[in-house]
Amino acid sequence: MNDEIEGLGRMIQPNGTVYQGHMKHGKANGYGCYMDIKGSIYEGEWLNDQQHGFGRETWGQDKIKFQGNYYQGKKNGRGRYEWSDGSFYEGDFVDSVF
Repeated sequence: MNDEIEGLGRMIQPNGTVYQGHMKHGKANGYGCYMDIKGSIYEGEWLNDQQHGFGRETWGQDKIKFQGNYYQGKKNGRGRYEWSDGSFYEGDFVDSVF
């Protein structure tokens, strides 16, 4: 794939992480899914290889979850953070802190 053209693509890094989705200039841009080798997944919007816009994140085997807004790779705005025991925080985030 020519990295100057916008379109769908798949990147597999040497460490085993995988990104599949929209790309532009060789970076994640638009909607896509990222998975690391521990099973953590982010599915949502990207801008220049950073989580940006609405997305859902699940971490590893504990199945801790976040669903909400991101800005330049950090949780910002409204969101819901849920722990594996079912407890949760729903509200505002600033620089990934509630």
